[in-house]
Amino acid sequence: MSMRSQLINLMLELQEKQGISYIYVTQHIGMMKHISDQVLVMHQGEVVERGSTADVLASPLHELYPPFNRRPFWRGADR
Repeated sequence: MSMRSQLINLMLELQEKQGISYIYVTQHIGMMKHISDQVLVMHQGEVVERGSTADVLASPLHELYPPFNRRPFWRGADR
């Protein structure tokens, strides 16, 4: 198991046991799906969308990025 996976699992365990929240910044859609309940999408330092992870992934509102569920929008997104 990678160090990243171990860290994320520890964070999720602490979140469940202690009821704490995290701000996690990522461009990794798979990780975002796994760990987040809420998503905030930013573009050039401005918030362009926010909502539940399921809603944002299912129906993105902002025209600057393609729907998350169709294809990755940066190089290496599948890693």
